[in-house]
Amino acid sequence: MRRLIAGSLPFFLILFGFLWLMAACVDDDDSGSSPGQAQADDDDDNETADDDDDDDDDDNDSVVVPPANHPAPEWPEWVLRPWVWEDESTQESALNYVQDYLANDIPVGAIIVDSPWETGYNTFDFEPTAFPDPQEMVDTFHDLGVRVMLWITPNVNVDSPNYQEGLDNGYYVQNGATYEWWKGEGSLIDYNNPDAMDWWHGMMNNVLDLGIDGWKCDGSEYQVYLWLSVDTFTGAISPKEYQNLYYRDFFYYTRQYLGKDRVITARPVDSYMVPFWGPSFAPRDANLAGWVGDQDPTWLGMNAALINLYFSGERGYVNFGGDIGGYRSDEMRDPELFVRWAQLGAMCPIMENGGGGEHRPWMYGEEVLGIYRDFAKLHYALIPYLYSQGAEYFAAGLSVYRPLAKFEWSHMLGDEILVAPITAAGGEKEVTFPAGIWIDYFTREEYVGPSVQTLTFPLARYPIFIRQGAIIPQYLRDAGVIDPTAGEPEPITATIYPGAQGGFKVYEENGTGADIAYQVDEGQLEIRLSATARDYAFRLINATEPVEITVLPHGELTRVADLAALKAAASGWTFLENEGEIWIKPGNADQGLIINVQD
Repeated sequence: MRRLIAGSLPFFLILFGFLWLMAACVDDDDSGSSPGQAQADDDDDNETADDDDDDDDDDNDSVVVPPANHPAPEWPEWVLRPWVWEDESTQESALNYVQDYLANDIPVGAIIVDSPWETGYNTFDFEPTAFPDPQEMVDTFHDLGVRVMLWITPNVNVDSPNYQEGLDNGYYVQNGATYEWWKGEGSLIDYNNPDAMDWWHGMMNNVLDLGIDGWKCDGSEYQVYLWLSVDTFTGAISPKEYQNLYYRDFFYYTRQYLGKDRVITARPVDSYMVPFWGPSFAPRDANLAGWVGDQDPTWLGMNAALINLYFSGERGYVNFGGDIGGYRSDEMRDPELFVRWAQLGAMCPIMENGGGGEHRPWMYGEEVLGIYRDFAKLHYALIPYLYSQGAEYFAAGLSVYRPLAKFEWSHMLGDEILVAPITAAGGEKEVTFPAGIWIDYFTREEYVGPSVQTLTFPLARYPIFIRQGAIIPQYLRDAGVIDPTAGEPEPITATIYPGAQGGFKVYEENGTGADIAYQVDEGQLEIRLSATARDYAFRLINATEPVEITVLPHGELTRVADLAALKAAASGWTFLENEGEIWIKPGNADQGLIINVQD
């Protein structure tokens, strides 16, 4: 990771950067520009057709809801699982790091093996003392269900054993000119030289053959801005063109070699010491899992990260997050700051925790550990929502992470989730609610917008609000009623916050997805699920006790006593009176389902 810039950002720069965002943010009442609105319109247009289908269902005593056909987006689902990393690691420490997270019941989907891991910058050879058996390391992580990413830059240092070969053959830009960076002195590879690329890729293949899952492409390419233009094999190009060549080569070559489930993580926007500038780094097409960094472990540092998150959303990047707790410093973090940063990270498409100093949540005591665990599981639960909404927004040229309200930190996460990050100690937050009814994720209290309300959140809660009418597909491994089956798609629990009607398109990495829609009419709630091989359950929030629940084509469902009984049953339903929740396990959906909940 970079150590080039040190010190905290001055407050006036944070303020200036924030004011700049006002012009970029969407209006509070601008609810018509999201891809999800088209889904709602489609639902309205299809109501008559659905009514005709009901008549056919009654005649035939069976139903077939056609399958969906939603093409998978360009990124693998695993990038949305929580990531962890430590600033400097060995094979042993990296394995222990992940195993400690898992032992503390914290989900982990990926680890970044950060610098230094090579024999030199950049040889693509593991340093044998620190990493005696990299193949065993990669295989062990994969057996744990954890993907592996390696830190990298586009240069070769003068003290690296392969430097002279590159220099002798003219493989560097600027005729081999060197520059100083935070890891030494070196030259930048020439991406426009075919022979240089054969040499570079040949070294890269030694690592790709281990089956790694991607690269953390750090900012050494920023040094090209020392030059007004970059001399390459094919002629002069701009620094920005060189930057794009760097990121795209690591992204596309790795996917060509290993498959489309490989990615890079790179900076979408980084403002460094000038938060009102915020230049883009990696191009949008290649940066499908980015991060913003490197911040101080302070409230100002978190605000600086938030500025870059909002810049990134405004510019249409799809999946990104930042270093929870900040990167800089070798010290412990303030526990309150660490928790609030973890909560912010959980409500980003990428939840990523690592950097200098202490980032392991169990080192901050049981309370912090418990909160961190809950929010890591919340983030994991939101994977099908984030994956699906990301697919829609990315196709529309937009970001799933959209700064919303002016004059305060606030953003939409997709169509249905409002997040108002806490940016100072104390837990008090002035929340600007857009038009509609918004339901507190934790307390289920309802707030009517447009309005502005000052609320206080204890450490274990965060300002997360769900739009009334929403459908939120979730992975509920601990709290669900369907156990995952090895080798099968993870079951989805569709959590519905009923309004008059709603719809959601579920996207799948290795499938055609599903369509979920519901409508409320005269005391009856009807849910439609398109044909799918995936197991689904449904949860209705702020609900009243129903009289009966029927499912076409299966018939009336049996009521069971509680969630444990429902989990043990093949199908059925239960009502949790204290929580005001209806849980439905409808059974096989191969032909599609129509569920009727009768009050």
